[in-house]
Amino acid sequence: MINPLTLYSVFFLFALVLNLLHWSIYFPSISGKLLFFLLSTIFVALFIGFLQKEKIKMLTKGKINISIKIIKYCLVFVFFVTIIDGIYSGGFPLLGQVDYSTYGMPILHPFLILFSESLFILTFNTYLVDERAETLFLAILFFIPPVVALSRGTFLIEILIAVWCYVYTKKINLKKGITIFFIGVFSVYVFGISGNYRLNNQVENTSGIKNIEDSTLIKQVGGINTDILEKVNLSPLYWTYVYAASPVANLQKTVDSYGDITEQNTRKFFITQFMMDFFSKRVYPNYANEKKASSLMTQVNSTLTVGTAYRESYILLGWLGLFFFATGIFLFELIYIKLLSAFTPEFATIGIAILNSIYCLLIFSNMLVYSGVSMLLVLPFVLKFLKIIRINKKV
Repeated sequence: MINPLTLYSVFFLFALVLNLLHWSIYFPSISGKLLFFLLSTIFVALFIGFLQKEKIKMLTKGKINISIKIIKYCLVFVFFVTIIDGIYSGGFPLLGQVDYSTYGMPILHPFLILFSESLFILTFNTYLVDERAETLFLAILFFIPPVVALSRGTFLIEILIAVWCYVYTKKINLKKGITIFFIGVFSVYVFGISGNYRLNNQVENTSGIKNIEDSTLIKQVGGINTDILEKVNLSPLYWTYVYAASPVANLQKTVDSYGDITEQNTRKFFITQFMMDFFSKRVYPNYANEKKASSLMTQVNSTLTVGTAYRESYILLGWLGLFFFATGIFLFELIYIKLLSAFTPEFATIGIAILNSIYCLLIFSNMLVYSGVSMLLVLPFVLKFLKIIRINKKV
């Protein structure tokens, strides 16, 4: 049974295997010490995930069905706020009018993304119940805010959540399994061509690169070893290799650059690595600048920025930080599943699907502290609260 910790294991193992292929001239060799640590966490996560098999199976039996009328009202609201966002920013990144990094109205834009994410999840789960084309179409329309913002991370989160909800709700046979596989390959390809589009337009180089299938820039960014791949044309799929393999490479670069950490800050570690960023940035307002200052020492190049969820833990506490963080994410998963089981089992499918997606993306960064993603974890409890209010009103 699929659960957050088994997915953590699969994604980290996949990244390790890609690094061992040595397709990039930029990526350092993985040390025995780091390899042992990562393989140990993968093994522990698989073991805990196996023990949770029956509980996850029981919790993911619930189905969600909300009013189409409410969905349509929410969709109109999302359209309206998206237009305001575009007017405030002077255009949309999708149309090349503004840069995606500066797009969006403060406070309003994060709320819009969180709201559209939540409504997409609810609408897609409704589609899984009623199987109406109209419901699926409405769910897809909630992609508009992240698409016009060229927010591939948000788009990826929503796709992942939808996949897990589908897997939990529908019985997967061979035909559906093949369909999911090809949808996954197609999504990877779309991820690549959208990356080409954004990077080619952002750089605006003089070489005349305009074709969205032209992956020249990502080959340069990722240091693709042409001696190995000269006979294999993966084209936009290079994006997946570079993005999936570079986090572990950057983590190794961090370990190599910082060596043994002697100056440790335990308080900063626990606040910045386990609390949502809207809180931690108020306690440590300069932390974001500190991360940027360390970037040259923790990245294989200036473009590939992520270093798994473990990178900052190592910078703050060294190997002890890696141990504490791994322990923390295992305990958080166990506690969250327990809370779902105790307080909102009927909406647990959504919570587990969200947590699955977060743990998949730990290979890139510590998604637990990103408010725009981790705030989604309260959605099952909000739904339970609204259900209780509705029942009390009827009484």
